[in-house]
Parts: sequence; structure tokens; C-alpha cells
Amino acid sequence: MIIFGRIIAMFKVELIVFTLIVLVCSQFSGSYAMSSSLSVDVSISGPMVRRGEAMNITVGLTFDSKPAAGCLVTVEVEDPASNKIYLWTATSNETGQASFSFKIPRDSLLGNYTVFVSAIKKNGGLVRAVAQPLTFMVINSPPAISSVRISHYEIGFGMVLEVNVSAYDIEGDCNVTLRLIGPEDLERDYELLKVNGGFKSSIRTEDLKIGIWKLYFYAVDADGDTSSYGPLEVKILPKGLYEASALIDAYKAEGLNMSLAESILAEALNAYNEGRFEDSKNLSLRALELAKLIKDSYMKIEEALNSLERARAEGKMVFLTRAEELLK
Repeated sequence: MIIFGRIIAMFKVELIVFTLIVLVCSQFSGSYAMSSSLSVDVSISGPMVRRGEAMNITVGLTFDSKPAAGCLVTVEVEDPASNKIYLWTATSNETGQASFSFKIPRDSLLGNYTVFVSAIKKNGGLVRAVAQPLTFMVINSPPAISSVRISHYEIGFGMVLEVNVSAYDIEGDCNVTLRLIGPEDLERDYELLKVNGGFKSSIRTEDLKIGIWKLYFYAVDADGDTSSYGPLEVKILPKGLYEASALIDAYKAEGLNMSLAESILAEALNAYNEGRFEDSKNLSLRALELAKLIKDSYMKIEEALNSLERARAEGKMVFLTRAEELLK
């Protein structure tokens, strides 16, 4: 009888536990009893998004494998500091979809954001389903250098090189620096001044060395991200070489044949590179004088041809005589 009594007591305990389970299930049956029949699928526009760009969230709902229209969809977004920064609700359309879109503010925290999605459907009671959380990363938008302008690509020693840069950062301000790498790996760094929405610097070639310098530009934003531009090459020439080179280029632009003067200028440059500075100076002067002589000759020939043309047109000997003098 004692054993039988113990069996009866154990049966009563199990009956009480079963009754409690039924009561708990019945208490939540309005919200959760049929949650397995409601399916939530969530997709986002990408795993990474930059500040200032849009993030799109699409929710697809099915109930018993069919599109679930009229469901209440809730979307929450949590930032890297676990702050709930967005909360939206919407109703799914006839295809069982609901879409959400928001723009990442320019001052948002960088890092991983979490998307929480849940949905509720009326089906006698309330059926609720929760999607697996998704994450996306907000990354910084680096600054950009849109254009660089320099005053000379060949410049005489002692002159000033003017540098102008257009750069921007969509999230705020940025700074621009310039690094010059020259002969014998010499390096010079400059921080450009912000002027009228751009950046500029005036570089004294006297602080550099004659030869070829490479210019590298860097824009840096408040988050430390960097973008670069370059290299550009600038050739710093001795003053005489530069003056001869600039004059020859100007005359060539007028259509004059400067090949002989250019060959002497090339000899002057070679002499300089070989350390024969006096020879380079003399050759540069010869190239400069020859260029001027060629220009003068072209001008005299042009004047003579004009005089001949007028002599033919007007029959005046004075123009013919002048043409003969010019052509001597």
C-alpha cells in the first residue's frame, strides 16, 4: 500500500506540471502559438555603407508558404554603442513585402550596426515571428582631391612655384599636404593653406635643389582617412637654361623652327648634368641668342615678303627697295 501511495503521489506531481505547461502555453497562444507558420525573410542593400549613403531594408513575409499581406512589421536599428537609433513600422503589401530606407547621417558612429525585424499577423489570435538579426558596417567616406594645378612644369631656380588644389570631404573638413621628392631622394613637406574653398601654397625653388622633383598630394579627413593624387613632375632648371628653354618654347608655339637652338640647349643641359657648369652657362647663352636671331630673321623675312606684295600691288619702287635691303 505504501508503494501504491507513492505511485499515486508521483502521478499527481506530473499532472500538476502538465497543467502548468498547458496554462503557460494558453497564456501566450494569442501571440506565439502559431509563430512557426509565419516566416520572415530580411535583406539589406549591402554589408557596408558609407556615411551619407542610403541603406535599404526589404522584409518578405509568408504564412503557410503564401505571401502574408496586412502584417505589422517592426524594424529597429541599433548602433555600435547599442543605442536604438531607428524604429519604423509598416504593413506588408499584397506580395507580403515591406520596404524601409534611410540615409546614414554624416556624423554617425563608424562600426557595426544591427537590424532587428519582427512581424505580427492576425490569424484568429496574434501570430508573431522574429527574424534573425542582420548586421551592416558603416564606414568612413574618404576625402577626395578633384583637381591640382601648378604654375610651371619647368621652372627656373629662384622662381616661385604656385600650387592650387581642389579637395573636399562630404562629412566635413579636410586638410591637404604636399610631399616633394627630389634629387638624391631629398624630401620636403608642405601643408597647404585653405583659401576660398580650395588649398594653395607658394613654394620657393631656392629652398629646393636643381633637378626633377615629384609632387605627391594627400587629403586627410577628421577620421584619419587619406586620398592621394600624383605624382606630378616639375623640373627645376638653372636660370639661364630655363630662360633659353622658355623662349624657345614660346617661339615654337608661334610656328618657328627652333631645332638648331634646341640641339644647343640639349648640350647645355647635358653639360649641367655632367657638372660642367661653365660650359652649360655658355651653351645656354648661345641657345638663347640663336633663338632670338632666328626670331629676328623670321620677322625680317616676313616684312620683306609684305614689302614685295605691296610693291606688286601699288607699283611703288620704295617697297621693292626695302624688300631687297631686308633680304640681303
